[in-house]
Amino acid sequence: MNQMVSIASGLRQAGFNSPSIKGTSGARDFSPPMRALVLALLAVGCLPGLASAGMRCGSRIIDKGTSSAEVTSFCGPPAQVDRTGADFQIEFWTYNFGPNLLMERVRIEDGVVVDVQSLGYGFNEP
Repeated sequence: MNQMVSIASGLRQAGFNSPSIKGTSGARDFSPPMRALVLALLAVGCLPGLASAGMRCGSRIIDKGTSSAEVTSFCGPPAQVDRTGADFQIEFWTYNFGPNLLMERVRIEDGVVVDVQSLGYGFNEP
């Protein structure tokens, strides 16, 4: 701790009066407008996580509420279909868009999309 104080003091004496070496905590004192800007940028940085509820097929976005007929129309047939359910039909459609794009798993209940998950990068089909 004393070394930090002496280093910061030495730098100030040498003419380095940067706000980042002011005090020993390393924290900067931001004005209220700067604080609001930082918080806004952090909030915008969280938005990509919200976009994970859908997938893109060409210029179309497939998300909750899209019918299975629309998914097939926009994205083509899935690479794999898994079916489960007793009272109502649940299907998991897996789309493989190749090695440069993410694979997507679409959960369809009673003919309507209820969830979309990104799985990881796809692969070339043999």
